[in-house]
Amino acid sequence: MADDGTDSKLSEEQALLMAFMDGELSAAEMAEVNDRLMRDASLRDEYESLRSACGKLERVGMDMPDEEALKKLWRSPFNVVASGLAIWLIGVGLAVLAIYAVAGLLASSHEVTVAGLAVGAVVVGFLILLIVKVRERVKSLPDDPYKDIEK
Repeated sequence: MADDGTDSKLSEEQALLMAFMDGELSAAEMAEVNDRLMRDASLRDEYESLRSACGKLERVGMDMPDEEALKKLWRSPFNVVASGLAIWLIGVGLAVLAIYAVAGLLASSHEVTVAGLAVGAVVVGFLILLIVKVRERVKSLPDDPYKDIEK
């Protein structure tokens, strides 16, 4: 099957038609596309196909729960316990892993290894990031315009 450029032309035409349907073209471009639609039956068929597909997509919707339902969900005992447990397990797991890695490096030999440098870089990087973020939060807290907003 020879590639004669029809696929790229079709995708360019589809992109042009979608921009036309979304109103993203200038007035001159809109007039040009409208003129092409009147003259070219295959382009008109493609336009109708895209309009049909867009109509089907618009009918597919997702009902968002109201604010009260979201608050109830976030404050539910299951969510509070599950979130707290997850954060606790991640923190304890990382702490145990870091202690194990540092203890293993200290117990093995006193020469610096790539693994030792990597663990050291991770620990120092984490501590620097933690200090920077805590300092940033403490400094911005008095001026935070969203501190009184509950979600």
